[in-house]
Amino acid sequence: MGKRTRGRENQVRCEKCGRLTRRDKAVFIEKAIFSNPLDRKDVYDETYQRVLTREVAYCPSCGKHMRIYEKKTKQLERQRERAERPFYSSFRPREKTY
Repeated sequence: MGKRTRGRENQVRCEKCGRLTRRDKAVFIEKAIFSNPLDRKDVYDETYQRVLTREVAYCPSCGKHMRIYEKKTKQLERQRERAERPFYSSFRPREKTY
């Protein structure tokens, strides 16, 4: 019964093996893209914001083989931490000294 209500799912191509997989089965993760290879050192720095990301799809077998599922859970944890953290926590207006 589950397939009848959804209709036909679009297919995506796996980034590693090239297999066509249904979109609901595929594993998606955001991957950083750099124009300069020397910028790759800064990918783990949280303050580095000039990183272009794109959503990459993998089939379930490649996702399991490349441990994408674990990377995805870590990525979701980081997003939750950023959402909970106040943006201007250390911001205080300057006191006027006349």
